[in-house]
Amino acid sequence: MSLEVIPLTNRTADQLIDVIKPLLVPGGSVSGMNNKLIIKSTRINITEIKQLLNTLDKPLRRLLITVNQGQNINTIDLSQSVSGRVTSGDVSISNRSMTSHNQGVVISSTDSDGNRISYQAEHRETRTDNNHSFSVQTLEGQPALIQSGLSVPVQNQNTVFTRNGVIVRDSVEYVNATSGFYVLPRINGNQVTLMVAPNLTSVIGQVSPSFVVQNVQTTVSGLIGEWIDIGGLDTSTRANNRGILSGSENQQADSRTILIKVEEIR
Repeated sequence: MSLEVIPLTNRTADQLIDVIKPLLVPGGSVSGMNNKLIIKSTRINITEIKQLLNTLDKPLRRLLITVNQGQNINTIDLSQSVSGRVTSGDVSISNRSMTSHNQGVVISSTDSDGNRISYQAEHRETRTDNNHSFSVQTLEGQPALIQSGLSVPVQNQNTVFTRNGVIVRDSVEYVNATSGFYVLPRINGNQVTLMVAPNLTSVIGQVSPSFVVQNVQTTVSGLIGEWIDIGGLDTSTRANNRGILSGSENQQADSRTILIKVEEIR
């Protein structure tokens, strides 16, 4: 066995000790401090480890990591109704028309006796696209965190019962609504492995705000420079309302996607 101290140029000892340990012969050991490795092994084994260090002890690659979180909401409202007034002898039938400000079509007809009938159909479709993009620079093997957001005031009301009666106290609490991501990248050639945890918080309403939260925690791999799909959520709802001479239908589709891309900065 021989003992040798090997200076490192670009990496620290802590980054390489776990890589060297499996390569030691039985009875060998490795330790280190700062930019030096202390290896106890055979001369042949130490030579093999030095050759490997020529490949591993290189400058850390600078990376630009971008996370894109998107939400697409598509809502369709449909309604139909028949209204009018028809009189025959002592029998009179009437139905009020539906009132709405949506775009639609109304077809009506009136005869010489004053009988009137109309058909009303309405259609409204809305689409909402929310896209949030976050970028951060880091070195390979080093974790990075980026967050942004705002503090939203939320009104609270507490009721306290005392001997003298009930006391109602109003207060304001500030709740942080933040969005961003945590990521740890590891590089092997053109392949990147990411431990990533993105989060997205949206605030709905002002007087009584509610918070819509989207979180993911996962490990994915892909090629440098390509978008990697790390998660998504698709939901749809459908509601129907039927009357004697009228009906309405509401459809809503909510699609959410999370993509991540790693680029090397040269």
